[in-house]
Amino acid sequence: MNQSKISVRYAKALFLAARDMQVLDAVYQDMSLVRQLFSDLPELSTILENPVITPKQKRALFEQTFKKYVQPLSYRFFQLLLKNNREIFLPDITRVFADYYKKEKGITHAALHSAVKIRRDLKEKLTRLLKHQLKSDIQFSEIVDPELIGGFILTVEDEQYDASIRHQLQNIRQELSK
Repeated sequence: MNQSKISVRYAKALFLAARDMQVLDAVYQDMSLVRQLFSDLPELSTILENPVITPKQKRALFEQTFKKYVQPLSYRFFQLLLKNNREIFLPDITRVFADYYKKEKGITHAALHSAVKIRRDLKEKLTRLLKHQLKSDIQFSEIVDPELIGGFILTVEDEQYDASIRHQLQNIRQELSK
């Protein structure tokens, strides 16, 4: 079975169980925490993928790291992953779970890349505009990328609007080279 199918099946099972048990928001917070841990500590993936580390050691690591801090359902889910030797899929599972959660809650993710940090009032105005246009709650993130020179790139789900100066310069270069 390929990697994405495994991640989707486990994430969907956890999502449905959390929804049925009415702990969906809490499990989402747990999965967000785990996702952030994998992002902040790449060594964690290395540990889970290392065949020298025994399943018993991995269970002990998960118990020490998560048992007191996450929902019982989340912890049982981690134990299931370890039992089935699927712990290496945890980063992907957390990503897929977040997608299911956002779809359930009607949340759309938007990211604004700009050369400088945008003003708070402008960010709020953009969030309101997107919320009105998409008829969805907006989860907004801002990324400062000085290489854009100026302007911005707005990404909403899988659509992108590039109004950066870097992009405009590339277009001019292409036109001149023809």
